[in-house]
Amino acid sequence: GEHQDGSLLFLGSLEGDLVASHCDPEALACLAACSKMLYGNICCIELVRRRVEDWQITGEQSEQCHQLEHLAFSLAMRELCDQPNSHHVLFGYGGGKTPLASAVPFLHSAASIAKRFPRAKVHVDAHAGVYAPSHRVADKCSLGRAQSIRQHLLAQGVAAAQISTTAWGKYVSSSWTEQDDRVARAEVYICLDAIHLPDKPDYYRNSPSLSTEPQAFHIYNRDGHFWLMPEEELEMSRFLAIDV
Repeated sequence: GEHQDGSLLFLGSLEGDLVASHCDPEALACLAACSKMLYGNICCIELVRRRVEDWQITGEQSEQCHQLEHLAFSLAMRELCDQPNSHHVLFGYGGGKTPLASAVPFLHSAASIAKRFPRAKVHVDAHAGVYAPSHRVADKCSLGRAQSIRQHLLAQGVAAAQISTTAWGKYVSSSWTEQDDRVARAEVYICLDAIHLPDKPDYYRNSPSLSTEPQAFHIYNRDGHFWLMPEEELEMSRFLAIDV
């Protein structure tokens, strides 16, 4: 009863009118820092949930918003990923390891969010096309792409501890329907506590485990043509002294 009376009095004040409006969560956090009473009222879970509804944050994401920080992060990510696949960083098809100029504004914005929310983590999933001549070539290519984005984020002031990467080679891209220059990409995801944005597609959950070492292939030029030969077959041919 005492807590309810206090809340009612608070909601009838100038500060309460501010909280009841669609106020920016960072402005609310600044207001909450002014006193213990304001902090207790503004940061209570009931008012945070109310702001989540006002900003029309839905689904699993809404269930994970328990603090003003979560709300502010969700709104920032909504603006960053306002278009489908806007978190895709494209590279030159055929082994390019430098992000295309069209991806630079997104990387700058992602870095700004990471710096604005120091507890957030940035994860880079880098890929190579299915037509890479071998798994080793694809792995090396995707690793170079992941490192390129990591260096870009570091240069923008993102802390190294906030960044993680996975070089998928062509494990994931082999399941994609598109097999054009869009496969030469990395995908950037940012999370804060249990909020992961944007949602990861199913093809990550359905991909083979990276813990399984792929069969090694070697490339040989024979009579003007390129041939792929598994490593075990190569060793056997050497043992039998067969000219390859």
